[in-house]
Amino acid sequence: PEETVEEVAEETTDSAVFSATTAGTSVEILGIEVTLPTDLNGTQAECSITQSEINGNPVYTINFLLDGKTFETPLIVTIPVTDPKPDTIAFLMDPNIETAPIAKCINSADSLIVWLANGNAELLIAENPHSFTDVPEGFWAQEAIDFVTARRIFSGMNSEEFAPNLTMSRAMLVGVLYQLEGCPVITSASNFGDVPADAWYASAVAWAAQQGIVSGTSAATAETAAMFSPDDPISREQLALLLQNYAEFLKADSLLDSPQENNLSNFPDANTISSYAQSAMSWAVYQGILNGRTDGTLDPAGNATRAEVAVMLENFLFAFMQ
Repeated sequence: PEETVEEVAEETTDSAVFSATTAGTSVEILGIEVTLPTDLNGTQAECSITQSEINGNPVYTINFLLDGKTFETPLIVTIPVTDPKPDTIAFLMDPNIETAPIAKCINSADSLIVWLANGNAELLIAENPHSFTDVPEGFWAQEAIDFVTARRIFSGMNSEEFAPNLTMSRAMLVGVLYQLEGCPVITSASNFGDVPADAWYASAVAWAAQQGIVSGTSAATAETAAMFSPDDPISREQLALLLQNYAEFLKADSLLDSPQENNLSNFPDANTISSYAQSAMSWAVYQGILNGRTDGTLDPAGNATRAEVAVMLENFLFAFMQ
């Protein structure tokens, strides 16, 4: 992505026609599996893919038609990749904007699975490595940190430091989820009295509140506005609840399953989970998003660090997309 375009390989194009009425319908084009994640109100879909290369990196141009007309719809594309690394990702190429990483993108042993908000797209597959002086080789969360920073889900504190042990604030976490959704345009500000309109996190908080992903830490009264407490650290149980709310916002079937019985009994501190977070903690453990600490506890009231959030977000995206 940083390099100058020097060589463009010869193009190869293929297409497929298929039914567009049922979510989960898949076709294979040029070895790439294309899946409809939602039901479409149409009878026939056609998808074409053109493959080329730029500087040795594969490029795929995808066009989607519904009933003969260009149609914007989400698509999931599974692209063969040899030995992908955590920082092997898909970049969205657009002549009108900066080439940018696609956040909803996971790696399997031999492929890259990419969620496209709009199935008409041009993708560049490449590595996007970052290194930080405070994330040494072998650090317990190194792979997850590589994963989130390559996708710009969140970044380092500066170009050299990630601050893995720094506590994540409520504002930081909401900003991360906002980034995952591509920073949607906000038409109105939040009603929280402690979120200034010019704060870096104002749009993220407004979006998350409007979507029911987050609520305040205190309700409005006749004299005072509701409070969000943006600088407060986010606890592990609060994080589980926000991720469960985010999963409901995504309407992802893979993330909406919950355990049918108590799955927290093996954790010695399960009885310390706040009542509001019981279901969310059970869900997060069931989905493989949240694991216990090294001492075997859940530590629901403990503050979540940036490294822990990186791991939970990687786990969340794998649960969402697999």
